[in-house]
Amino acid sequence: MKVNKNLVKLLTSKGFYILLALSIGVVGIAGYVANQKVQKEAAQAKLKQASEELKLTLPPKEEVTANAPLSPKPVVTATETATLPAAKTLEEEKTPPPGSFILPLQGEMLQEFSPEQLIKSKTMNDWRVHTGVDIRGDIGSQVKAAAAGIVTKAYFDDMMGVTVVIQHADGFETIYSNLQTGMLVEEGQEVRQGDVIGGVGVSAPSEISEPPHLHFEMKKDGLFVNPFDHID
Repeated sequence: MKVNKNLVKLLTSKGFYILLALSIGVVGIAGYVANQKVQKEAAQAKLKQASEELKLTLPPKEEVTANAPLSPKPVVTATETATLPAAKTLEEEKTPPPGSFILPLQGEMLQEFSPEQLIKSKTMNDWRVHTGVDIRGDIGSQVKAAAAGIVTKAYFDDMMGVTVVIQHADGFETIYSNLQTGMLVEEGQEVRQGDVIGGVGVSAPSEISEPPHLHFEMKKDGLFVNPFDHID
């Protein structure tokens, strides 16, 4: 059988190049497929690594079984609440404890407390007890409440002149005499410690010969006591 010489020549001259082109195409396709596979595997590896890192950063889950008891919430007991300081009422803030009295006037002591030993009175020219203390002050000097309380009396006494009486807690009572005639407080009025209740005067007929002063008395359960035993 005879083969066409021209066909053989064509195959021998161009066939080589055709086969070469096909081979190159096959190699290129194989390389592209291999490259895609490598990229896919690399992407999967990165995704797996990121997933593992995420698991490490998340806190571990607590396993709760059906029979596991729930953790009770903290409860404040009566013992714990008892340690909290109780709020003071307005009445407690305004009323000092027993023994917490202040001096109603700062000044020279003219006459001390003497409920038993007789003292010569310059004005009355006789000997008598002195149930309070006399504190010297200029006329008009402010006289202050020794403690919080209620004014039970505000009047003119025939012997002690203009007088204010204040009732305090625990049976204490303070009396302020020889005040100016102008009343600054009235009966039934509530006063706080340090409130001005009057001014020093010369209204007491029984002590008119003395320099201007405050005659200050204190009682406990109706009995006269030395004010300085209860003044801080």
